[in-house]
Amino acid sequence: MELLERFRKEEEKYERKKRQEYYDIREFMWENAIKLSEEIVGQKIRTEDFSMPEMFKGLIKKLPIAFEELTITVHPETLECIKKDNSKESWMLENINWKLDYKLEIGEFMVEEENEYYDYRFSSIFNKIKGDIRNLNQQIRREGE
Repeated sequence: MELLERFRKEEEKYERKKRQEYYDIREFMWENAIKLSEEIVGQKIRTEDFSMPEMFKGLIKKLPIAFEELTITVHPETLECIKKDNSKESWMLENINWKLDYKLEIGEFMVEEENEYYDYRFSSIFNKIKGDIRNLNQQIRREGE
């Protein structure tokens, strides 16, 4: 009987160790996926490998607010890139009160309306994602114990 009990405890210990390794690998994979995403976004912005005007127009169309006056704060180079656009939808970007902020990265912006505020800074976005993933991983660990 003692041998069976000892075997059961060893098996439980081994299962806990396997579960811990699984959690560690899962967290490692998530952390590295986020780091890679940050690097890809930064690289796309630095190489201007996407259409900034298209991105802004798409986001403005999807804002969950109706606005009479919209203020968008951007890096000066971002605004310069946006204003190069001459498409039929460029009028949408002209009806915006633009503010410049050198502290923002190129491609980052903040949208302000009378009662709403949207923060599209990469660090804020990725920090929120990291926090959500950290909370999810902690929840999974608690449920597995």
